[in-house]
Amino acid sequence: MKNEKKILTLVLFSLIILVGCKKDKDGDSPNNYIKYEGKTYVIDKGILENYGEEDEGVYNLDLTLFSSGINLIESQGEIVGATGTGNVLYFEMFTNSEIQLDNGTYVFDYYSEEAGTFDDGELLINWNAEDYQADIDQYIDEGTVKVAKSGDIYEITINCTDEDDKSVTGYFKGTLTWYDASQKKSTKTDKRRF
Repeated sequence: MKNEKKILTLVLFSLIILVGCKKDKDGDSPNNYIKYEGKTYVIDKGILENYGEEDEGVYNLDLTLFSSGINLIESQGEIVGATGTGNVLYFEMFTNSEIQLDNGTYVFDYYSEEAGTFDDGELLINWNAEDYQADIDQYIDEGTVKVAKSGDIYEITINCTDEDDKSVTGYFKGTLTWYDASQKKSTKTDKRRF
């Protein structure tokens, strides 16, 4: 009888632990990622660069999401370069705020610089910051970037296609570091990846 109670107690204890672990796992947020051609790539950092006012009340904020293998080089509060190798997803966004992305769905429109749009995007897989080479380097041609911000936490959902009509999807939840690049005011063609 004693052994049966021990076994029953052990079984009940194991079930409680399994149910508790399952519940915790189900409540976890998905990892931050990019999906492309059936493969998933990790991203875990993000930045916003304010390139200033484009039109009255519309600001150009560049959103860059990237993996931890890439390290930014800063000088006097500005990004002057990067080192390392990793994955990058970049968007040139237009919003009504110079310090944050407004909540909403941003739609690709190459010819518009209206709030709620983005006109440039690029996917880089296994990008090397030293020689600017990547295993995959594709421009975004259409799609949406959905932004939901609560406090300092952004939740970003990407559903786009590239120049070869391949799906580029992704998800990021976390903080974005803000930089003021408004004095540089670069054009599309001369913006650096970092």
